Amino acid sequence: MKRIKKLSVMLLCCLLLSVIAMPVSASAAKLNKKGISLNVGKTYTLKASGTKGKITWTSSKKSVATVSSKGVVKAKKKGTAVIAAKYGKKYEDMNLIICHIGGGISVTAHEKGRMVDSDDIANGDGPMAPTRCGQLPVREVVKMCYSGKYTERDMYNKITKTGGLVDHLGTSDAREVCEMIENGNKYAKIIYDAMLYQIGKTAGAMAAVLKGKVDGIVFTGGISHDNYLVEKLTEMLSFIAPITVMAGEFEMEALAAGAVRVLSGEETAKEYTGIPVWNGFDLE
Repeated sequence: MKRIKKLSVMLLCCLLLSVIAMPVSASAAKLNKKGISLNVGKTYTLKASGTKGKITWTSSKKSVATVSSKGVVKAKKKGTAVIAAKYGKKYEDMNLIICHIGGGISVTAHEKGRMVDSDDIANGDGPMAPTRCGQLPVREVVKMCYSGKYTERDMYNKITKTGGLVDHLGTSDAREVCEMIENGNKYAKIIYDAMLYQIGKTAGAMAAVLKGKVDGIVFTGGISHDNYLVEKLTEMLSFIAPITVMAGEFEMEALAAGAVRVLSGEETAKEYTGIPVWNGFDLE
């Protein structure tokens, strides 16, 4: 009986939860802890200062940790979760950097409710992605184009369909890449880390676009479910602004929310003509 009890304690000691706590708000807002570790089943109360109005607490992974409306975090199982404190500002009042990290990866600067800069992912700009090569030194690309080995379609496919993780590791599934890394594949780690590095560097460039006045950085897309990715990018970017994670795809929800705003009279429907905003300039 004594032996069983001792083993149980040892298991509990191994089942630790790491929590990265970030307020999504202006720079004056602070949490009493930036990171904590809890034994499974234990709780800790996070507190926010420098805020006004109601705070909404969220957990990026409820299976790992839950958080109550009063900021009480409870460890559920081994793993890492991001706990965010959200409050009071409207999208139209904020400057944000949105990193969408999925099958395609885009990093966009939002200034007071408008997208003011982004990478052109459809044409090969921005970070490397699961199927896209991202930015490359142009000289080597020109050599490939005129080598006689590739057709125009081949080159387009390398840029948008068979580049990135597919080209290096044979898969576009980040979960498979993470499994390779866990199994000791050093090359997979180099490639995955390179992709994360490029995302972080591009987000830093968008901070310059916003002149350093950034209220928050948001990670969206399916790969944002990866705790390792969140930890690495948080390490790179949290000095710019607080981080929040909204992992998954929200295109349909965003379209529905836009329709509701128009139907409720909050916004006026816009007509998109397809005419470029720079139309009328003599560019020849």
